[in-house]
Amino acid sequence: MKRKVFIVSDATGTTAERVVMAALRQFPNDSVANEIYPRVRTEQELEDIVERATEDGALVVHTIVDHDQRELLQRHCADAGITDVDLI
Repeated sequence: MKRKVFIVSDATGTTAERVVMAALRQFPNDSVANEIYPRVRTEQELEDIVERATEDGALVVHTIVDHDQRELLQRHCADAGITDVDLI
């Protein structure tokens, strides 16, 4: 089964995607599927993404610039037991 990384951004997600791809090059034998969620700006969107991440057992990597939104995402991830990585 492929592992999943959810890339979440309040912009395009390009920066986070590049960082994730660079990190994954260190593990060429691992199978990982990236899902990109760009332009995420509402609490409902964040909740939906965390719910999907929980169902898929995904790692959440994010570049959310807005401090309040970033903390909200981190709180939702923590509450759901999902690991998140803040790249900001």
